[in-house]
Amino acid sequence: VSYNLDHSIKRRQISENIANLAERGTGLFCLQEVRTPKNGEEFIGDSILKNLGEGWLGQFFLGTRSNNDYGLGFIWNTKALELVEFHNLSFPLLPKLTLLDRFIESFLSGDTRPVKRGGMVATFKAGTKVFRVSNMHLDWQGKFKQRFKQFQYLFEYLQASPALNEIIIGDVNTLGFFGNAAQIKKIQVLLGPDFINFFPQ
Repeated sequence: VSYNLDHSIKRRQISENIANLAERGTGLFCLQEVRTPKNGEEFIGDSILKNLGEGWLGQFFLGTRSNNDYGLGFIWNTKALELVEFHNLSFPLLPKLTLLDRFIESFLSGDTRPVKRGGMVATFKAGTKVFRVSNMHLDWQGKFKQRFKQFQYLFEYLQASPALNEIIIGDVNTLGFFGNAAQIKKIQVLLGPDFINFFPQ
């Protein structure tokens, strides 16, 4: 399951949603917008793992410069999945934000610098099957040209060491206000026919 936590604000609801999905059989969660705690609150990753109980582990990729940087996580059921290896990637950074983007970012986070985006790439083993999962969050700033550059960076990293079973998941910002079907098609062309889009609309 890919889950954007919306800045980790509704902490109790997030933990309950994940626990409910786990009860229904989800063994791996790919999280975006995982934020460091404020005002002495418990880290959202720890809250989720505590609520899930024994047999669950997590890895997180958080920024140190800004609370908005990176903010990714994997949480998995160790009874179903064995972690083989994982890597954190830093994507190409926008040189600067436009005036409008600075205004929006100031309203959302109080920080007007470009956000550091990235990906987490993890290889898991389920029984005898090995598969690799890439969890990412791409820029909404910089238009599609910036998002495609970041996606291409991830894809070239994966192509340098191809995996037989590959899953790419996360918040690509190609839907709603920032995206459209043409953007999704361009990403599909880059990936090639071996990749199936499970969210075409």
